[in-house]
Amino acid sequence: MNKIDCDVHVRWSSTEEISRYLDEPWKSRMERGYISYAHNGYPNPDGSYKLDSIPPGKRSAGTDPAYTASDLLDRYEIEKAILIGESSHLAISNLANADWAAALASAYNHWFIDRWFQADARFYGS
Repeated sequence: MNKIDCDVHVRWSSTEEISRYLDEPWKSRMERGYISYAHNGYPNPDGSYKLDSIPPGKRSAGTDPAYTASDLLDRYEIEKAILIGESSHLAISNLANADWAAALASAYNHWFIDRWFQADARFYGS
């Protein structure tokens, strides 16, 4: 039986991972802390990730492609994983500055491809 997990959330572990994909003036602005985005007003008090999905030595789940592949795909014999970008990190449609939103979306897409798609052939985008 083929197994596909169609709801695998991934995220960056720090803004430095994304800022390297930004052009100026956005790169220096992000490095100075300019990452204005709207947050979900009703966060889950228990978090939204399974506690056992946090990689050893890390503080956030969904930040390590190799761990996600072994812990999720290998453990549960999943053949394909549809990766979903972490919306609370982006909320691009809520950004007031359209140029910043476009730059951030582009940087995120490049990071997503480099960090995740090249790590394991079972990872797919959505």
